[in-house]
Amino acid sequence: MKTTKNILVSCALLVCAFTFTSCEKDDDKKPETPQAPSNPKEVITTVTLLMEDTLGNLVTASWKDADADGPGAPVITGLTLKAGMHYDGAVLLLDESKSPVDTISNEIAEKEAEAHQFFYTAEGGANSRLIVEREDKDKNNQPLGMLIHVDVSAGGSAAGTLKVVLKHYDGINKSTDPAVGETDVEAVFPVTIQE
Repeated sequence: MKTTKNILVSCALLVCAFTFTSCEKDDDKKPETPQAPSNPKEVITTVTLLMEDTLGNLVTASWKDADADGPGAPVITGLTLKAGMHYDGAVLLLDESKSPVDTISNEIAEKEAEAHQFFYTAEGGANSRLIVEREDKDKNNQPLGMLIHVDVSAGGSAAGTLKVVLKHYDGINKSTDPAVGETDVEAVFPVTIQE
């Protein structure tokens, strides 16, 4: 696992500093309106999965959406995994619309873990073959899921997908229900399992 953590750190380009501002309310002019979220939704253009098997082989997959929430389709490279193998992995999140590139995963791990949680769903032929366990937690002992362990069951070849969803919780508690919270990013990776 140390190697995977080192890969994540070495891929990091920078850590952003946040600027906090406050606004004064003028009660005489207008009624109070809801304030903007204190922890706004992340802009994520790139999701990279970095996984290392028990033999030390590195496997990567990437999802890149250059215009973020715009109309352009993401460019995706999938995962090729081996049946019966175990993998330790990490998720690297970038906002490549900024210069220099903003490493969102550093911000989340270091400052915003309590407001985020990753969910992983294997679908299609990968559904019964992949078991994904989230390995890291926030300071409240709640799941984060930036670090994962993946078991691929033995058997023949198969194809499916792995959906990675990052949920954002602003002013609410984390939930085991992936429908709760705002979605910062949803990336679907094709998965090929080889015998």
